[in-house]
Amino acid sequence: MLFLLPLFAWLLSHEDEAIQGRTTVARRIYHLADDAISDIQASINKGLLLQASDTQNLDVAAAEKEVSELQRDTTHDCAILIGLLDPAESEQVLALRQGLDKYLSVLKQSLSAQGTERKLSRSLTV
Repeated sequence: MLFLLPLFAWLLSHEDEAIQGRTTVARRIYHLADDAISDIQASINKGLLLQASDTQNLDVAAAEKEVSELQRDTTHDCAILIGLLDPAESEQVLALRQGLDKYLSVLKQSLSAQGTERKLSRSLTV
């Protein structure tokens, strides 16, 4: 019976290593998902700042470019999340991406309209 103790100790040690490996992988996946979610939130905040900015002093072309970059970034971050999450959760991320696309598209249209309005008002005052 005593000769089985080293075998059990080795088995426990081997299982402990396997659990530690799975924990490390799970932690890395969690951090990647958390980073993607944080990046999405940062993109939303940037969009809100653009929306709330002073339209009189706004460089519309630069703002539209920034919105395009936000669209690209959120699409990328959502793709990362979809790759990390279970398929059942992918639908929620797809819905999030669609909502973000719609929001950023409307923001871009709003900025474009503001630029057009500003050009018209300048041409009328000249």
